[in-house]
Amino acid sequence: MAAVRDQEAVVHLAFVLPKLSMTGVNSEDRPDFAHEVNVDGTQNLLAAAQASPQLPGFVFTSSLHVYGRTHHLPPPRRVSDPVAPVEHYARHKVMCEEMVKRSGLRWAILRLGASMPIRLIVDAGVFDVPLDNRIEYVHGRDVALALANTLQTEGAWGNTWLIGGGPACQLLYRDMARQVLDAFGVGMLPDWAFSTEPFSTDWLDTVESQRMLRFQRFTLQNYVVDVKAALGLKRQAVIALRPLIRRHLLHLSPNYAHHHGAAT
Repeated sequence: MAAVRDQEAVVHLAFVLPKLSMTGVNSEDRPDFAHEVNVDGTQNLLAAAQASPQLPGFVFTSSLHVYGRTHHLPPPRRVSDPVAPVEHYARHKVMCEEMVKRSGLRWAILRLGASMPIRLIVDAGVFDVPLDNRIEYVHGRDVALALANTLQTEGAWGNTWLIGGGPACQLLYRDMARQVLDAFGVGMLPDWAFSTEPFSTDWLDTVESQRMLRFQRFTLQNYVVDVKAALGLKRQAVIALRPLIRRHLLHLSPNYAHHHGAAT
């Protein structure tokens, strides 16, 4: 593969996600398609790197989803904790982690916390996480810095790192959802709309990753500021149309049919 040949390092970010995938395909709805992109695609990229005359380093972005549902356990999650993926997406991440480790290349794996795009999100995924679920936010710019510092830090190679925002970004989903929905101008949605099934997110032990990679700079408050700036006048339009937008969002909730009479 020409894109890999003679490169010092490959940073592998591409993956089909459960929600918000740029492919427009949900990994849980089309696990066959997701496997072709996620697992087969990673294998192809590794093979191209292995065939390159100058073997590149290989950095793979994984996810905190690999730990599965852990809210019956005391936090935080550590690199040494066993993986127990429950989604196709997370199973694919685990498969790819193992392929990377066995590749014979110089490698590093970064398991990312919850990072969100800085744009208006209208997606049923907002309801997937229970309001009392632990979740650790990490700003996209901090993820980018962690990746850049991995490439330049000798001690980062041959290890798996947890990339979260740190103690200031360890939240319950209720607090995160409220701040994000307020940033968009939508406002917090009623409790009944959210799932009550435990979700594969948790708080992370980032002491060692922060010591090595020095990436934690921003918090969810910075994300809120970024979203408001990115939306600009569109946010005022959202606020003006809030009742209609809230009604549309609530129709996306899996619980809507049972609570269609609830106040919005």
